[in-house]
Amino acid sequence: MLAPQAHLALPALPPPPRPTRLGGPARSLRPSSGTRGASRRGLEVLKAASAGRRGAMKGTDGKDGGALKNLHGRTELALDVFFFVSVQVLFRKLGCTNANTCALPWVVTAARGFFVLFNLCFMGTYTRLLSRARQRPSTPEIAQDITIMEGKRRKAAMKITVLLLLHVSLGLVAPLVTSCLITTVAFPFWWDRKASMLLKYW
Repeated sequence: MLAPQAHLALPALPPPPRPTRLGGPARSLRPSSGTRGASRRGLEVLKAASAGRRGAMKGTDGKDGGALKNLHGRTELALDVFFFVSVQVLFRKLGCTNANTCALPWVVTAARGFFVLFNLCFMGTYTRLLSRARQRPSTPEIAQDITIMEGKRRKAAMKITVLLLLHVSLGLVAPLVTSCLITTVAFPFWWDRKASMLLKYW
């Protein structure tokens, strides 16, 4: 008689996963508190960057940008000094630094003519622009433009007076030509062509 065979004990298998019911509660997708905090900080950074960009763009309009205004002022002053020194050196080489002892009398006549012509065109242009701006309906933007143009015209008139006094009192010829170059650079078109007063009010 055969002995009964021994059965090997098999390890118990894990139960099969329970199927997910379609009507069961959905998994929450709400972000954690840490994620929400990072998002808020990111939004704050974006807002700060946007505010800084708006401020920079506002400054590039040449209206309320204090840093850009100072940069323009320093650049304009550097150009004025460069023009005066360069023209003075040129006239010294020509032997025409003084109107009374100039070796080329026609240069003095031409310098005086250009001085009158350039400055009349410059002052006449700003006078026309101011007149056209004052004829438009009053808005904060136009009022600010009028203030800017009045300041530029006043500053230009001071430069013209100083350079003319240098010519009349000391007989220097270089200030006459320097005034023409300064007037050309200060013309209301070069510094900001997109928002030029010349294109806006002419």
